[in-house]
Amino acid sequence: MRERVQVFTHASPEGSSVGEDLLQDMINDWLAETQGEIVNITQSESHRPGKAQHITLCVWYIPKKPSSG
Repeated sequence: MRERVQVFTHASPEGSSVGEDLLQDMINDWLAETQGEIVNITQSESHRPGKAQHITLCVWYIPKKPSSG
């Protein structure tokens, strides 16, 4: 199997945005450093009353093969 997965998880305090800069920066940094083809993205969210909003993002990808030579 050639596919790999990168999992990002984030919990934000109740009432704040799950799309905060820290999570976006983590994902953008990973995308900039990783060579390959994205084949699927899945996302799930759950609300934890009085605690947090939790998000999980999975990026399924096929890594680029290193150049030979």
